[in-house]
Amino acid sequence: MTPEDATKALSDAELVPCAEMALMDARRLVDACLGADVPALVHREACSKPGCSPKFQVLVRPEDGPRVAALLQQRWMDSIEREGLVPMGRTAAPAAPIAEDGEPPCPACGTAAPLVEGACSDCGLQLD
Repeated sequence: MTPEDATKALSDAELVPCAEMALMDARRLVDACLGADVPALVHREACSKPGCSPKFQVLVRPEDGPRVAALLQQRWMDSIEREGLVPMGRTAAPAAPIAEDGEPPCPACGTAAPLVEGACSDCGLQLD
């Protein structure tokens, strides 16, 4: 999807911010969204506080929020793998969807199990 396609698709749609970040990070996220056929735009957030650093929002349609969340999660897992932070013997994989009555998956290893003293029972990531 091109930026022009995204602008056309979002021209009369309801938009919600899915992330707020520095301009370069927002542009990278929009590029990743467009690469995944998710229309997205960068919008400058107005801030009236003196000395406030510029903030930019990535705007998407509400129904595209879960796709952007999955994209962000995959980018996070890729960065963990690049940095060598994946526990020994494991590979970075996207987390499984949350069952309605189950535990949310660990953001580091994807294990969906009760916490042990506030940490993931599999990789030990402190979550509480």
